[in-house]
Amino acid sequence: MKKHLLAGAMALAIASTPARADFLSDLFGGSASWVAMHRSGLASVAQSFVGRGNFTGFRGPWCGAAMSEWVALYTGRNPHILRARDWARFGRPSRLVPGAIVSKPHHVFVSTDGRTCGIGGNEHGRVENRCGRSLRGVIAIRAPSI
Repeated sequence: MKKHLLAGAMALAIASTPARADFLSDLFGGSASWVAMHRSGLASVAQSFVGRGNFTGFRGPWCGAAMSEWVALYTGRNPHILRARDWARFGRPSRLVPGAIVSKPHHVFVSTDGRTCGIGGNEHGRVENRCGRSLRGVIAIRAPSI
């Protein structure tokens, strides 16, 4: 009985470790597995807004307000964060993985590939998915708590 409990606890610990997502994806069905979809869920929500203008109603820099809307759709709870800098304290620390929130002092975006591609609001007045972003000046990389 103790061996089964220990094995279950170890499996849970491995599943919640970001470094093991690829292993679990392979184990449970490849890139379309639950692990992969869960990881990039916030990016998928943001992707559905690409090309839209300011949908938040906030007057001023609206990238933080857009992130609030996306997180609300993803988690069911709206954090009501408007400033990009304030996203540095949201959720929990994370590595740069798809679905991570990348916060800079004056801009916030959600990573789509775990590298330099991401979706942000208020980019030339629209929601854009851009690659080749500089990670210079990043103050935090966070994962939304669900």
